[in-house]
Amino acid sequence: MKRGITITTSPYSKEFLRPCLESLKDTPHDILIVSNDNFTPDLSYFDRQYDLVVNDWNGWELAGIMRGKERFDEQIHLMDTTLIKDITMFDKLFALEGNVVLTKGNFHYMGKFVTKELPNLPIVHDKILAVYLEVRWLDGFKYTEFTPDLPVHTNVFEEIHGMKRMKLENEYMIKWKGTAWVSEKEKAEIDAESIKRGAGVIIEENVVRYL
Repeated sequence: MKRGITITTSPYSKEFLRPCLESLKDTPHDILIVSNDNFTPDLSYFDRQYDLVVNDWNGWELAGIMRGKERFDEQIHLMDTTLIKDITMFDKLFALEGNVVLTKGNFHYMGKFVTKELPNLPIVHDKILAVYLEVRWLDGFKYTEFTPDLPVHTNVFEEIHGMKRMKLENEYMIKWKGTAWVSEKEKAEIDAESIKRGAGVIIEENVVRYL
């Protein structure tokens, strides 16, 4: 069985990639870096074995998981906006059977995923669909929740890489979550568009199309 860790990055979060990789470089597990939007990151500092795949589209989180499915029987998927405090988390995740999500309710697209127990993944082309699918992409597939939970939200904010980010943390990791402040009207419009697209999405040859 081939196991590994998949890290998804993009030009929009590239400043987070180096501290993320340096926090987990001592793991014995294979590392796959998936970079979206045709962005080739500078990895000259990363002095260990890794594989890099560059997607020519910004497929958001699911693009990373998709590439991990191509390489591994089991993968731990993380975003580059995470910092690992204790790499024993990886062995603990791989010791658990089946799909295991890091946040209750399957938020953040992060966890340990078993290729044969995953759905066919669509190619996502915009953030609205990525947000809509976040807690839905595993619908109909079994998963358990890792303990301790990585929270969905906190009231802790820090300025990092020039942006105000929400800090999510447990004993194993930190995630810096992007936030966007919108009016009630804007929120209603986004929710309506998400519902509209969710009700009218078809998948043809792994490409999402809107009805």
